[in-house]
Amino acid sequence: MDPQRYLDLFISESREHLGAAYELLGRWEAQPDDAEAPGELLRHAHSLKGMAATMGYSSMVRLAHAMEDLSEGLRKRSVEPSAIPFYMLSAALTRLGRIVDSVESGVEDAADHAAEELARELRGWTAEGVDHKVRSADCGADAHRHSVPAPTKAVGRRTRRDGARSTPRRWCVDLTVSHASDDSAERTVRALARLREAGRVVRVSPPLPSGDPPRFDGRLSLVLDYPGSRDALEARLRAMPELLHFELQPDDAAERSPTPAVAPRQWTRVRADLLDSVLELVLDVMLEQRRARQAAGRPSRPLQLHLEHSELLLKTLYARVRELRLVPFRVATQRLTQSVYELAEELGKRVQFAIEGGDVELDRATLDDLLDPLLHLVRNALDHGVEFPEQRSAAGKSPTARLLLSLERDADRVVISLEDDGRGMQVSALREAAVNHGLLTRQAAAGLSDAEALMLTTRPGFSTAPELTQLSGRGVGMDVVRRNVEDLGGRLRIESQPERGTRVELELPLNLALIPAVLVRCAGELYALPVQQVLETLDLDAVGTRVAAGDEVSSAKNGAIELQRLSERLGIEEPDAQAGSPGAVLVLTEAPRRIGLVVDEVLGQRQIVVKPLREPLAGLRPYSGAALLEDAAIALVIDARLL
Repeated sequence: MDPQRYLDLFISESREHLGAAYELLGRWEAQPDDAEAPGELLRHAHSLKGMAATMGYSSMVRLAHAMEDLSEGLRKRSVEPSAIPFYMLSAALTRLGRIVDSVESGVEDAADHAAEELARELRGWTAEGVDHKVRSADCGADAHRHSVPAPTKAVGRRTRRDGARSTPRRWCVDLTVSHASDDSAERTVRALARLREAGRVVRVSPPLPSGDPPRFDGRLSLVLDYPGSRDALEARLRAMPELLHFELQPDDAAERSPTPAVAPRQWTRVRADLLDSVLELVLDVMLEQRRARQAAGRPSRPLQLHLEHSELLLKTLYARVRELRLVPFRVATQRLTQSVYELAEELGKRVQFAIEGGDVELDRATLDDLLDPLLHLVRNALDHGVEFPEQRSAAGKSPTARLLLSLERDADRVVISLEDDGRGMQVSALREAAVNHGLLTRQAAAGLSDAEALMLTTRPGFSTAPELTQLSGRGVGMDVVRRNVEDLGGRLRIESQPERGTRVELELPLNLALIPAVLVRCAGELYALPVQQVLETLDLDAVGTRVAAGDEVSSAKNGAIELQRLSERLGIEEPDAQAGSPGAVLVLTEAPRRIGLVVDEVLGQRQIVVKPLREPLAGLRPYSGAALLEDAAIALVIDARLL
């Protein structure tokens, strides 16, 4: 057998086990009397040892074996919880992670002397039995440096404590769609489509109608996972025109009953590029289905029902295929945790790092693109935000700082935040630095709100560091983080309070291929803008005057709006008859002031399949891709933030 054929699999599974072990260690240190923790750690160590043995990495085998033996000893022997060598276990995980890093980079050394020495120390602990208290006390500083505590409350955000649930609540919904059997099936399909947009339909009784013509009495029961409140779900149900009546009850049976024994799931690993190709095919089939529906014109009721049913099934298939691409965030835990403790040790700082919400799933490609920005945020927090132990003690704080990375699913988006309890940021210093760097005039800087001043840190070339170091002072980093997040269709926000800490929040969409968009016509061409970038649309036909760049209109919702012609921003020429004529306005969300893009016509909102531009168009701004519409027309997708 050629082990190199399984190198990617080894790296991936090793990182998963290390990430889970780091997370376990944090829970265990918070509850040292957890009787299950040693056995769980033993299983991770055993798996790492077996994979390393298969690949021939002897130092990793010996270190994992020593960790396995220590875990077994802790599981079987009567050891005081306060004597458990958490700092040694954390150091072992860090060294195992470094070996995996070296394997991935192709420079793995079969004789890793640091791993061998650490393995000997672990075996010494096993041999010493219960004489752990002395060693634990002797290494107290190291224990602080390597500890991984349970999640704690940090500035600006209320976080979940142990035992809190982040999963959607499950509801039993009884629906009455229609008293007339001739249209109940059609209305039922539409109602189910709306509910699938709100949450996850677990099961439906009776099954969807079938037959030609279909027969259905209009009554339906289903179980729905809905992430919002009961009031929000009731409001959504009341707003559905297809429903005559509904009854809503929480489905708590699963929580009241003990978890039934189930057969273990079967797993198959599939190449990511194959999943991507299947996902693209599903999107193409969805597009063809829409074209068929458009070509059908005004179909008969049975055909209309079958078209809507097939569209519902295709949406379900698309969602299932996307789920195949999703991975839990915890696969990145190992690299983040390892980086935190290595950098803290390098800087001479103490930190307790925790990750909350590691079960939240992200697309694998999105997670890969996020890792570098998150690593930079961690480095930035440790270098700029976290004080040295003596500084924290002088300020009345614990010498060990707290750093919390949390993830939370919010409908079709995920919110990732990094919080520290460090020195925070002074907005006055940020305004002054912007003036000194020539980025803003003093008057413009004084006019910034605190939130806008904090976002100055994401401007290229901005820095408040008095001198260059290996980590900071060059004015690069946060601008790259913001650009990477925005390239993923997300947004970045910063909150900070002096002497209390800083919170950086990333909000990202979970669905990057199929998006709701506003379709417009400009200079005879079709363009699409994501709905999330448009506040409102205005009709200027009633004005009856020519519109020039810099003019203003007033909106009841958003006040004064400065007009800019989209054609001018894109650098395209309009026919003389159209230039300056009134049309419609798209009011943008992300501009520092209210900007309205003037277009010829707003064609409405629709779901579009966005495909990336290929060379030589790749990277062409402000376009984020192209969409093929039902009538075979092509619309370029504009990222308004790049205009």
